[in-house]
Amino acid sequence: MNKIKKIFFEKKAIIIFAHGSRNVKWTEPFLYLKKKIKQIQPNLIVKIAFLELIDPNLITCVAQLYKKNINTITIVPIFIGKGNHIERDLQNLLKNIKKIYPNINIRTTLPIGESKKILTEIAKYCIRSL
Repeated sequence: MNKIKKIFFEKKAIIIFAHGSRNVKWTEPFLYLKKKIKQIQPNLIVKIAFLELIDPNLITCVAQLYKKNINTITIVPIFIGKGNHIERDLQNLLKNIKKIYPNINIRTTLPIGESKKILTEIAKYCIRSL
């Protein structure tokens, strides 16, 4: 019965998590990514959060989703690898978020650069540039 309740009451969202920049044009690929996700899953709530320099930040996004009764959030870091921003900064943010919102199920994926499929596509892109 517990599993059935979870299926019916689970409200999911994705947060695309990126570094941030002073240049507003830098956000364009993330807005496009959000648009593509919404085309594939129109009912899915998708937010973009930035580590620094641009709003909203991750805590703000989680707070917005909490107000919408979202109880399952997947954070997808759009970083090439596991540097300090993923291993230190994101982990500290997650600890704080879990203290504030203990009832939200928050999971993170590996940074996109850890995906062999993504890296293969990047390699193909590099070769096409010849």
